[in-house]
Amino acid sequence: MFLYHKTTVRDFYNDVLKYASANGADDIILLDQNGNVCETALRNIFFRREGIWYTPTLSYGGLPGTLRKRLLQKGWIKELDLPFDDLLQSEEILVGNSLRGLERVNLQEGLQNKST
Repeated sequence: MFLYHKTTVRDFYNDVLKYASANGADDIILLDQNGNVCETALRNIFFRREGIWYTPTLSYGGLPGTLRKRLLQKGWIKELDLPFDDLLQSEEILVGNSLRGLERVNLQEGLQNKST
């Protein structure tokens, strides 16, 4: 329930952010139980493939952020289910929210916590 709505119940997010920070990362990509990309602990995720920008669908979890919603309404991005391995094939990856704006992503290999 808390993966679909922004609340103050953030223990899970805080825990994975601590894990990311301890491993030299600013944020961490969250996956569902099948390995599909949902969002990051702080932001929505956007990726470019064949010149078109996408964001993961909300089918597997993730917040319908304000920035994400605005970009979808303007037709600047489309929704697409995204297995993590396919994310690695993206031309470019951005993360963002209405507070922080958009930021370019540099993925850090090998940073995985299979228990979360």
